[in-house]
Amino acid sequence: MSDLAKQVQRRRTRLSHHACRIPLEVLGGIFFMVFPRSTLGRHGRKALVDLCLVCKYWRRAALLKRELWSGLRVGTDYLEPYDKIVAWFERAGSHPKRLKLVDRFCAPNYEQWNYGPGDVGYDCLGEGYCQLYHPTVIKLLTEGPLLESLGLIGASTQCLPHLLKSLRSSKKKSFVTPWDSIRSLELEFRGSLWHQHTSLDESIFSLLPPVAELHLYLPPWLDAQGEDSTNTPTCRYTTFLSLHTLRLWTSAATGTRITS
Repeated sequence: MSDLAKQVQRRRTRLSHHACRIPLEVLGGIFFMVFPRSTLGRHGRKALVDLCLVCKYWRRAALLKRELWSGLRVGTDYLEPYDKIVAWFERAGSHPKRLKLVDRFCAPNYEQWNYGPGDVGYDCLGEGYCQLYHPTVIKLLTEGPLLESLGLIGASTQCLPHLLKSLRSSKKKSFVTPWDSIRSLELEFRGSLWHQHTSLDESIFSLLPPVAELHLYLPPWLDAQGEDSTNTPTCRYTTFLSLHTLRLWTSAATGTRITS
């Protein structure tokens, strides 16, 4: 058995020697091809850390490839400590950072939300239950690293105004927050009713930062009887003065309303 162990060790040493001949930049590029997603979830992050544990040379190569550390996909039902998230982003250096906050309990395939149109299950659970009220989420968007891209996945149309209210109350004067720095915003609403305010100033879109890109996944607009609602999103045209890219995902009926 000892001879077999020695043979394995010799093979490892030989492989490590050959790996060290590959330039760090090339090796980092190979690692980046292994993790093609722009944001890494929990399992992807673990795989990247495991890769860094292979040897010191591999770790150096991974740390030099800043893009590997620049995107995070975090489930709001299992939020890691704020300091741990910031430490991960610090490895990205000055590379633009991307964050996706995913509410798994609000995802369309989660059994709690398998109700019919108009049922209360589609709506925001309110303060104390809504994952976007989480102190770590608020701190990340007010005190965390500046973000180029943010995705809010699985929220209802009520969650976003509640989040923005918390952000405004937590914001310090004359202080640029991660929320203010966002250039690309992805909003993926779950199948909830569209709660449209009559005032343009209270429109959900008027509360957004001046982004250049907006990726919008709209929910089906149904009223309590299951019929098409007459509510359609409204906003002032000045809301999107800085916008140059809009990607919209919606039903055919909804798309007809928007274009009209």
